[in-house]
Amino acid sequence: LESPKVSDSEMERYASQKNVLEAVLRAIPMKRRFMKHYPIVRNIVANPRSPLDVSLTLIKNLLPNDLKNISANKDVSETVRKLALKMFKQKLETSGKK
Repeated sequence: LESPKVSDSEMERYASQKNVLEAVLRAIPMKRRFMKHYPIVRNIVANPRSPLDVSLTLIKNLLPNDLKNISANKDVSETVRKLALKMFKQKLETSGKK
């Protein structure tokens, strides 16, 4: 993670791997460089090994379509699924009012 040679696509792959250490998934959001890339954020939230506090913090940045997919994903924590469904419904209501 500390190496400047790590590319964004490599980090995207790390964020989606199910056998990566929790410490790595916790350290990725600490790097601002990686949090600028939406696929990395999406993969961290969708990763079942991702720490709950990290997922709950990053979930607010997801698009409605990804929230819908995560709310139906049985691999992620039930807390993350419920929050994703709640946020999906909220975003649908706000987009419908405009």
